[in-house]
Amino acid sequence: MPFKRKAPPFAVQVLMGVILDGVMRPVIKLQEWRGGAVRMFGRISTGQQKGIRKKNPFRHYVPGHQDVFVMTYAKSGTNWMMQIAHQLIYHGRSDYDHLHDLVPWPDTTAMPFVRKYAIPIAEATHWQQSPERLRVIKTHFDWDMLPYSDQAKYIGVPVNGPYKAEHYRY
Repeated sequence: MPFKRKAPPFAVQVLMGVILDGVMRPVIKLQEWRGGAVRMFGRISTGQQKGIRKKNPFRHYVPGHQDVFVMTYAKSGTNWMMQIAHQLIYHGRSDYDHLHDLVPWPDTTAMPFVRKYAIPIAEATHWQQSPERLRVIKTHFDWDMLPYSDQAKYIGVPVNGPYKAEHYRY
């Protein structure tokens, strides 16, 4: 049976919306007014990075010749880049309901509310029917958290902002 992504339950989506819009927005606005927003987000990001490093889903993964890692900073064109890479390996002839039904996003295993949002790597076998016999893997992790293999391919999309191009090792 093909994988079908599952969004979080509606109640969880509403709760997250209330938390983000009703709680976090006023806190952020207050911190911006006080001049402490950058420090606050820096501390939050540092804490999240420590937690994610402990739960890194790539820790025991060994990439193969079929793997194409698309590594981008969040909200910097990730889905667009994945779409380009995916259509290239299918010569523009891929058909699907949602890209996350085909493209694994291992980062979700470290995020409690979206664990079933994207197909797990172990179940992502559609690449075996692609003309190029390659599999796209989405990630927002930094390069140092990805497993390295001379056989795998890596696409990094640098942005201007918290993660600038000079932070990436090519």
